[in-house]
Amino acid sequence: TVSSTTVTIVAVGTCTIAADQAGDTNYLPATQVTQNVAIGLASQTITFGAQTPSSQVFSPLGTFAINPLAAGGLSMNTVTYSSLSPGICSVSVTTVTIISAGSCIIAADQAGDALYAAASQVTRTVTVNQASQTISFGAQVPLTQAFNTGGAFPINPLASGGASMNAVTYSSLTSSICTVSSTTVTIVAVGTCTIAANQAGNTNYFAAIQATQNVVISQASQTITFGVQISPITFSAGGSFAISPVATGGASSSPVVYSSTTTGVCTVNGTTVSMVSAGVCTLAANQAAGANYSAALQVTQNVTINATVPDAPTIGIAVSGDARATIIFTAPASNGGSAITSYTATCTPTGTGTSAASPIAVTGLTNATTYTCSVYATNAIGNSAASGTVTVTPVKGSVLVPIIDFLFD
Repeated sequence: TVSSTTVTIVAVGTCTIAADQAGDTNYLPATQVTQNVAIGLASQTITFGAQTPSSQVFSPLGTFAINPLAAGGLSMNTVTYSSLSPGICSVSVTTVTIISAGSCIIAADQAGDALYAAASQVTRTVTVNQASQTISFGAQVPLTQAFNTGGAFPINPLASGGASMNAVTYSSLTSSICTVSSTTVTIVAVGTCTIAANQAGNTNYFAAIQATQNVVISQASQTITFGVQISPITFSAGGSFAISPVATGGASSSPVVYSSTTTGVCTVNGTTVSMVSAGVCTLAANQAAGANYSAALQVTQNVTINATVPDAPTIGIAVSGDARATIIFTAPASNGGSAITSYTATCTPTGTGTSAASPIAVTGLTNATTYTCSVYATNAIGNSAASGTVTVTPVKGSVLVPIIDFLFD
């Protein structure tokens, strides 16, 4: 419409403005002249704020609401929403469905009408982040394995992976104790074997946090083989014999060490046994632990050392007395492995005496008769050989023997 020289817009279209001039006495009315003005569609604007929250965590077919919604322009047409990243998300009305991790671009549009043009499209981006995933890895059964060179055992139970569907892979965090190939663990040494389970991520899931389980690799046992020894052996003072056969040790490579558990009968140095007395000599074989093996159980073997008669005493002097003689001697170096119970002095032509130690008194002799005397020792096995001899002639009224007897007492 036109009022005076002001045009008021009523609608979109071609506005034709007419100019007219009336006539007067001298002039006719002027021919009308027109001009057109095009009335175009007005623009409108969508107001679409940044989304809250600005990120979402991936969840298969998870959804979230557009927030805030867009405010449209003056056409009063509804604002409609769509996804410009259909591989990441889809939009239905005001609900967004998650398809994959990435940048979800939401577009807001508003159609025009008779007076307003369609609004320019406005977009907002919501980041869909990767989700976490968890490995379930149970305590191993059994929790302890015995060392065995090159020995192997399966991972049991296996781990269960998260939602990425990638395979769970295993490795060893203690390669000096064990190694891992696929699901098999190979023993290297004694200690704590730490098995790690890992699962890689993908587009939608982060790599899982590593899970670990421990298996204790314990020392293996080892065994000594120690054969029956040569037995019996006859005792000899200061005598010795070799351990035969020697023992064979276990896998630790530690040496087999020998000792005597009957030191009153025998002692051991290296593989040589020294006789102390008659009896049962018990030889013990031991092998110390190594890095991967526990100490072997002690193994023993017995050797019977049989006693023999004592060595002969060493004759000393004979002291004459009144119808008697006192025989002085030295005990033998060896008692034959059995305690000497008595000593006997024999004087010829006739006369004997017995004592537990030197000297021995021989009585009932004939004065002025020369006697040849010797001594032998007796133990549980029997009598020793006779000592050397000494001569003595008893003398009536001699006082030396009582003095000798007193000194030895």
